[in-house]
Amino acid sequence: MEVELISKKEDMNDQNIDKNKVVVVLDILLATSTIVTCSAAHAKAIYPVVSKQEAMAMANKLKNDGIKAKDIYVAGEENAKQIDGYVNPLPLQLQNMIDHKQLILLTTNGTLAIRRAEKAQAILISSLLNTKAVARKIINEYVNANITVVCSGSNGNFCMEDFYGAGYLIDQMTTLNDQTILSDGALTAKYFYQGFQHQTEEILSQSAVGRFMQKMNYHADLEFVSKKDLYDVVPVLYKDKIL
Repeated sequence: MEVELISKKEDMNDQNIDKNKVVVVLDILLATSTIVTCSAAHAKAIYPVVSKQEAMAMANKLKNDGIKAKDIYVAGEENAKQIDGYVNPLPLQLQNMIDHKQLILLTTNGTLAIRRAEKAQAILISSLLNTKAVARKIINEYVNANITVVCSGSNGNFCMEDFYGAGYLIDQMTTLNDQTILSDGALTAKYFYQGFQHQTEEILSQSAVGRFMQKMNYHADLEFVSKKDLYDVVPVLYKDKIL
């Protein structure tokens, strides 16, 4: 198994994302952490969208399919600020309201990274909250595949927290399969994680997005998504929804 790393979603293209790749998307702060939390909280399905127009269209489609409006939540942020009329896409808020509901999720970076991976053989959603579960699924089901770990980044910028999360995932994959071949980027992420593996919350807090979350008083969510392996779930994208 070979593993390569893409350090921000803007570097995704037809050459490094294709039907022969299994892609793992990380947006630690905050989209993939929210998706993992909502999956663990028994969301019926999560629909990642990339625009307000698409979110509205998806909500109308679900209603036309017979789903009651009260069972549909639309959560979203734009440049890290809650979109007016949408639920704030914070994991601690959503986990208490999403049981057996449909979630339409719009974010600036994470859902866009998921969309850009749509040509891949499979798309898995990872965060610190479910890293070991993702690593086990990859080793058990995709050991002969080429794995691409995608750090979403933020508006074209590299994000330290995504790189740290990627390093943890890669560390776990190599622990389970010592024959794993790593690209230089993947190996660097692994070494970065190993150097700071006991300082998870500090790494997230000192990142640019982490500092913004603290400014917005999202301290509890920041602390929560810093927890490792709280959930044994692996959200996977099937067509237009995450299950």
